[in-house]
Amino acid sequence: MPKKHAYVLAGASILLGMARPPAAAPELYREARRIMGTFCEVQLYHTDATAARSAILRALDEMQRVDRLLSNYDQASELSAMNREAAKAPFHASQELFDFVTRSREYVEMTGGAFDPTVGPLVRAWGFFTPAPARPTAAAVAAARAASGFDKIELDQAGRTVHFSVSGVEIDPGGIGKGLAVDLAAGVLRAAGVTSALISAGGSTLFAVGHPPDRPAWNVAVRDPANPDSPLAVVAL
Repeated sequence: MPKKHAYVLAGASILLGMARPPAAAPELYREARRIMGTFCEVQLYHTDATAARSAILRALDEMQRVDRLLSNYDQASELSAMNREAAKAPFHASQELFDFVTRSREYVEMTGGAFDPTVGPLVRAWGFFTPAPARPTAAAVAAARAASGFDKIELDQAGRTVHFSVSGVEIDPGGIGKGLAVDLAAGVLRAAGVTSALISAGGSTLFAVGHPPDRPAWNVAVRDPANPDSPLAVVAL
């Protein structure tokens, strides 16, 4: 190729490079939905509004799907069906519910019983499913304690069944269900290519994906119960 043509092409390339528009700066998008008896929110940074909103909706949909599986308020959920039937006969659970109960048992063992989702009878005894919780009688507490404890749950891996050895046992997912929901929602966001997001389930359970574009971490304030207007601490996720 003659040199003058090469110079012309090189000059054109430089001009094209100078004319290329700068990359769009990521913007913050957020949306909340009432799920699991509280407000769940997903916020993320993205350069494409349509892609951002689609990812947020899919993440919230996933959290709602977990709620439909594990809700102990919804009598149609699989967890509620298991709580009703597992004391009568071994309950054949879906793989996802069986994995959830198995993982719960692992946490019971890891914490020496400090975490135990079989507190359902105690939660009901204290009236936490009602508008007006109140201190139960000693007899009511004793009856609830007799139906609590993960040692009363039998898991059959081969048959994928859950059996309660005494009647009245009830798994309450309150201490783990939100965690599962935000874990799965984070997976949905990552699969959508999101690299900067914060997922909150009622403010008590949070999951950070990456960090904001202008900060090294997501800063989360921990509320001071004695002074709600002033945070007790700020945690960097």
